[in-house]
Amino acid sequence: MNTNKTNAPEFDQEEDSIVLTMEDGSEKAFNYEDSFIYKDKKYLCLSPAEEMEEISEGELLIYELKEDEQKEEGMLSPIEDESLLEEVYKEYCKRYDEEFEESCECDGECDDENCKCGCCGEECDCED
Repeated sequence: MNTNKTNAPEFDQEEDSIVLTMEDGSEKAFNYEDSFIYKDKKYLCLSPAEEMEEISEGELLIYELKEDEQKEEGMLSPIEDESLLEEVYKEYCKRYDEEFEESCECDGECDDENCKCGCCGEECDCED
C-alpha cells in the first residue's frame, strides 16, 4: 500500500476515476471504488487506473480522509494500524458484496457458473 500522503481530490462519486497529486507533485490516476464512514472517520477506497511500479495490479488502496477546515481541503492519509486497516477492508468487502448481491439479483438461488463473490472473486454461495 502506498504510504505517501496525498492531497484529497474533489470528486463526484458518479465519476469512475480521479487524479491525485502526490507529495512529489506528480499526478496519478486512480479508479474510485468507494467512500464511507466507519467508526466516525471517513475512508476512501481507490485502485490504480494505470500501471504503477510501486503498486501491484488489482491492489486496493484505502485512505483516511482528514479534512482541514482552515485550508478548506483534505488530506488522504494511509492507515498505519494493521488491525484497523483489516477492519476497514472488511467493511469495504461487506459494502461491495451487498451492492453485488443487489446487482446480481441471484438472491442465493442462481445456477450461473460465473456468479462470484464481488469482493474476493470466489464462487458465491448460491444454491443450485
